[in-house]
Amino acid sequence: MTKLETPTTNKSVQYEILQHNVILLRDVLTIPQQVQLWKCIQESSRHYKETRARNAKSNFIKVLSFSTDAKKWKNKIPSMFYDITDIAVLLLFKETIASSVSKFVPNSMHPTYITSFKYPVKGGTLTEHVDVKSNWVVLYSLGNSANFTVKSPQMQQKKAFSFNSGDVLVFDASEKAKIKHGITHIIEDTVPSALVDCCPELKEWRVSIQFRVFGELKPSKTTSGSE
Repeated sequence: MTKLETPTTNKSVQYEILQHNVILLRDVLTIPQQVQLWKCIQESSRHYKETRARNAKSNFIKVLSFSTDAKKWKNKIPSMFYDITDIAVLLLFKETIASSVSKFVPNSMHPTYITSFKYPVKGGTLTEHVDVKSNWVVLYSLGNSANFTVKSPQMQQKKAFSFNSGDVLVFDASEKAKIKHGITHIIEDTVPSALVDCCPELKEWRVSIQFRVFGELKPSKTTSGSE
């Protein structure tokens, strides 16, 4: 793992390039930011009817799902949703890692679809799958850690890692990239204690929020980003 500085808090953040189009950033969100994000998810979910996983091998609850272009969501989307998408992209284009990813990763991602899921500590799973509709995804994790798996055609073996609260995974979710991913289980008692103090309900869950970009995106032509 390598370290860089976040553009918002200047705290040290670790990153790992799993491959050129799959990048994991650690501890991107501070505890106050995680609390704020969870509150934004809760507020937005009031307008959505929860649904359970349709796949028998998966166990999660969808709490939020909407297109950012939908008229009924106009002026209802928290600005933080866009802010943390921008933060993830800015981090990728910090000079320390830009040379490794800029030829493959778009330097701007405006989400066109936003979804959020809750995975119970007991039995929470997501069957491995390949996305076929969206292009890039910015995926944040809150609450308990998930044992997350990633496998692409270029990887010799599957990569498994603890996807912790405050981390973000950015990857090419296009059908062409064929990035298979899933969750084998939720790791109990891994939610940060400071987060539980503010949001005790998260002790029983792992929460994800993903920002999907539909349509063609072109990689950056530069090797360093700017704020």
